[in-house]
Amino acid sequence: KAFYAAATDPAGACKQPVVNVPDLAPVLTGASALNIGTPSSVTLTVNNTDQATSSGGIVTVTLPAGIELVNPPATCTTSASPAGFSCPIPALAVSGSETFNFDIRAITLVNDAPIAAEVSAVADEVNIGNNTTSMLLSSSGAPDLTSSITGDSTLSVGVAGNYTVMVNNGGNLGSTDGVLTVILPAGL
Repeated sequence: KAFYAAATDPAGACKQPVVNVPDLAPVLTGASALNIGTPSSVTLTVNNTDQATSSGGIVTVTLPAGIELVNPPATCTTSASPAGFSCPIPALAVSGSETFNFDIRAITLVNDAPIAAEVSAVADEVNIGNNTTSMLLSSSGAPDLTSSITGDSTLSVGVAGNYTVMVNNGGNLGSTDGVLTVILPAGL
């Protein structure tokens, strides 16, 4: 009985490969270490890895929190929740591929946050075990605080002078604290 069950189970050990069907698989490539605020290019390639031409399909990319889409691929439709986009996949010949280029940007610190891509709606596809992929992203950034002081360059004894102190953040991450110390020369 056990042998018969294993031999007739479609997912069992005796499963024979199905021939002459498409098998689409996505691959994400690009920088995995991002600088906050700086756009980074990502390439999504959908490959037909089996023995028949596909009639098309859809690939959906989902972005993690803290990552925004800067430039989506031209043929794709963006979505706000979850953030990402969906693209129609044209018919792909055996061993053929379609490439989708897009730009993302980290808007906050993230650590091992996955971009996910999933292929769906592929007619006659049997192997759906390779229809998803992901790429982990991390971002870094730091505040860069600078100060400047402007005001009267000449003072008269007994007359008040006016000065303005400015603090600017030229970094790519906000600052929530810090100390500004103004040291006056002797006699003031």
